Amino acid sequence: YFNKPYGILDWMQKVLAFPNSTAHEEDIISLVDPDFLLMRPLRHIFNMSNYQWTNITDPSKNKVQHGWPIAHAYGHGSSWKRSMKGRMDYVVGPGSPALNVTYEEADLLY
Repeated sequence: YFNKPYGILDWMQKVLAFPNSTAHEEDIISLVDPDFLLMRPLRHIFNMSNYQWTNITDPSKNKVQHGWPIAHAYGHGSSWKRSMKGRMDYVVGPGSPALNVTYEEADLLY
């Protein structure tokens, strides 16, 4: 997934003249996958407790601001691990770090 941040950086440098220009200093950029559906309006403040956002532990950081991007939780949870039905080593290969991910970690981080 390194193509996304580096693609955004390349676009910002070539189109927005980042970091040499401050013309877009206050703009908010929304990166949306083309295969995702928008079910609600895009917002820059995330204070709705009935939505799961990426592990925001500091309430003062529930707003998109300089140096603090925000993303929705990826949402796969441990389904990728459970779907392997004990055959994870066959799919990812012996010694893969994926073999060490617990179900709890997968639910929290994926």
